[in-house]
Amino acid sequence: MKSTAYNNLTLCTLFTLGVSLPTFAISEGLDIDTARNFASGASHLCVLNEDQQAVCWGSSGSVGTPDDPFVKIAGGGRQSIGLNEAGNPSCWGSYSELCPSEETFIDVDAGYYHACGIETSGRLYCWGDTENENAVAELFNPPQGEYIYVTNGWFHACALMSEGKVDCWGEDTIGKLDVPENVVFTQISAGRDYTCGLDTDQAMHCWGEPRFDRGQAQALEGRFQQVSAGFYHYCALMLDGQVVCQGRVFEEPSGPVQSPADPTDAPEGSFAALPAKLGYAHSCAIESGTNEIVCWGADYGGQQSDLPEANARYP
Repeated sequence: MKSTAYNNLTLCTLFTLGVSLPTFAISEGLDIDTARNFASGASHLCVLNEDQQAVCWGSSGSVGTPDDPFVKIAGGGRQSIGLNEAGNPSCWGSYSELCPSEETFIDVDAGYYHACGIETSGRLYCWGDTENENAVAELFNPPQGEYIYVTNGWFHACALMSEGKVDCWGEDTIGKLDVPENVVFTQISAGRDYTCGLDTDQAMHCWGEPRFDRGQAQALEGRFQQVSAGFYHYCALMLDGQVVCQGRVFEEPSGPVQSPADPTDAPEGSFAALPAKLGYAHSCAIESGTNEIVCWGADYGGQQSDLPEANARYP
């Protein structure tokens, strides 16, 4: 069992547990789709295995995982979504009954009470629990345009165009929709009340003023391969493979693993990729060389303790 302090989320020190964690096939170089093979919800995780089937563990977002092959998966809140080769979505966890049945997508992402996808035409389409008292009506009226990538926060969403323009919509409070001007983005990731992204120079930009602000909407200096946002923290993958994280520290231990975690105490080592988004109080990364999934932080839903069988390794 490894016991290095990892960064991200609150609840456990970094560890690999006493089992052989799933590995993940990393393509040469990190592209925008790499993170779509590895999904993190509030308290669950999913990864595509060698047969392109979703293997999920943790809380409600892992319940009812289908056996169908997927080319992309996404997680958020208590729900998960998979896209097959034809672009048809399958949904499991919360709100699975609301999953679109007639639309086809090139990308999808799940929020907390909603989800959004990009249809083959590039048009945005959003669905979810519109009757929930916490639902934001504006989320279900996305902007018009042709988009290539979408990311969802709790009450807002943002989408990326091929030319690097970002549009955000939803609850227009605390700067969540105030995308920096004159920036050409290559990647974005939405947290609870904020969003971070990378520009063409691999510099980071963040906007929004999150609840429990601990700097998660403050961009780090430097150049990065990837940035991934959680509810109250984010992690970024540096050019040399190191992971750095920033955000709220959860001091109260909970779940099966009873040890505190500090999301500002980044893991040591070299990593190949992060999931598209991080969880409520946990983080994961894919270790370079071994392709091992390493997680740290909270274990509220068993996302660290309820791991797949020891022989479940993926090329």
